[in-house]
Amino acid sequence: MPVMSTAPPVFGAQLEEDLDPIESRAKKAPVVFLVTDNEQKEPSMAARVVKAAEENPPVSIKVKVIAPFRVTHGGVAYTDGDALEVPNDDEHKAWIKSRWVELVEEKK
Repeated sequence: MPVMSTAPPVFGAQLEEDLDPIESRAKKAPVVFLVTDNEQKEPSMAARVVKAAEENPPVSIKVKVIAPFRVTHGGVAYTDGDALEVPNDDEHKAWIKSRWVELVEEKK
């Protein structure tokens, strides 16, 4: 029966780079990083919200809450059939898309 060794395998220098890693790195072309001060940085989330609010001032829309949902606006809860005026922003567009509220047609 063959006897198996329990010693871990020995890994030695097997590649040319392993023999002298500093010498092999010196033979490669140097890496150059260009850093400029005038790069356009992406604005923060707060800056984007402020800019969007300045460019598109919110216009109020009138909505009616659909049963059985309940929404809160300005610290007040609204339920089945309550009508309220909200800003026409992304949050309230999500209310309409989710069918928690529906637009109320303004009478002329």
